[in-house]
Order: sequence, then C-alpha cells, then structure tokens
Amino acid sequence: MEFGEFVAKLIELIKQNMLSTDYISLWVIHIVLFYFFIRSLIEKVRVESRKRHGGIQLTVKRGEKSMTFLYVSYGVVTIVYSLAIDVSQCAVGHKTTLIVLDYIVITYLFFFNSWFRNSIVLRTLTRLEKD
Repeated sequence: MEFGEFVAKLIELIKQNMLSTDYISLWVIHIVLFYFFIRSLIEKVRVESRKRHGGIQLTVKRGEKSMTFLYVSYGVVTIVYSLAIDVSQCAVGHKTTLIVLDYIVITYLFFFNSWFRNSIVLRTLTRLEKD
C-alpha cells in the first residue's frame, strides 16, 4: 500500500466516523510517552554500563528553581494526559487503567530517570530562560 492510499483510507475512516480524532490523539500522545519511556530505559542501561566499567559517578543536588520547574512540569504533564484520557470517548471502560499507567510512567520519567530530567525537562528550562 502506497502512502497516498494509506492517507485516503484514513480519511475515509474518519469520514465514516470509524476513526475519530479522539482515537488518533490518544494514540499519538501515548506513542510519544512510550518513546520517551523506552529511550529513557536505553539511556539508563548505557549509564549503568559506564558505571560498571569505571566511569565517573556524579551526584547533583538540585536547586530550588529547577526543582520548582520540575514539579510544575510534572503537574502539567500529568493533568494533560489525565484530561486527554478523561474526555476521550474511545477510552471508555479503560480510563482508570490508562491514567494509572500514565501516572506510573510519567512519575518514573520525571523523578527516577536522570536522562529524561536533564536532557528533556531541565534543558527546556534553560531554553526558556534564554528566550
């Protein structure tokens, strides 16, 4: 199937109301979350491997400003994911499970994975401060 045929098929499904924007949006935001989760696990394995082979180990105490930004970002992301699931009509019957799983993954990313925290969240803070 060519890309043009694929797009035409998607448009036809949307017109027939068999593929709602709720469905597409829910899939897209969860693919993004899944991507960051898998990527963070890969980076965690790489860091642990370096530590085992004599790499440098650093401990950083976060300042109040960066911790506040981290907490606010965590709150915003959890609210966005929870609301997206809550208002979606295609998640009926699975909303609680999706919200709980999202909270677990988001909490891991923000508070237990240094790659995500440093490379994504706090780099965003640095970028915002420069603009």
